[in-house]
Amino acid sequence: MNGVLDPKFSNEGTTEPVALADVKAPLELDGTYHDAFLNDLITTARQYAEKYLNRSLISRTITVVIDNCEGGQLLPYGPVNGAITVVDADGNTLDDEITGTGNFQYLTSPIGGPYTVTYASDGYTTETLPKVIKMGIIQAVVYWFENRGDIGTLPTLARNTMRYERVKDNLLFW
Repeated sequence: MNGVLDPKFSNEGTTEPVALADVKAPLELDGTYHDAFLNDLITTARQYAEKYLNRSLISRTITVVIDNCEGGQLLPYGPVNGAITVVDADGNTLDDEITGTGNFQYLTSPIGGPYTVTYASDGYTTETLPKVIKMGIIQAVVYWFENRGDIGTLPTLARNTMRYERVKDNLLFW
């Protein structure tokens, strides 16, 4: 059975794909008094969206432990770009075969595991982030700001907005 264990992120980019001005506009906020708090909410909403969508929205290096017993394990938190390194439990670097493109790249070989797989994702910029994801993040930030103290889950409206992107990804997956 295939599986992904313990994803770890490093070399994370510092630029969020949703700008502060994008969340201040619907809140009709002027000035800088709430900026630090709003920036923290943007980061939190982006992290929720990444987990919900299984996609990296900022640039980073991803290291995951993968059991690839059946082959074809999806590499999480794509889009994957650049070199992919596969290391076995003894520390040996292995040749790998990757299929797919963009958000959907699969480790087709080696078969077995566990393997430690390391790769990079460029994530998105404010210009390239799909609009539906951007709107979901903005909706989450606005909701959390207006309902301070109620951060615990991705608000239903934001989740429903991003569900389109998740469903579209699943249709492409088939």
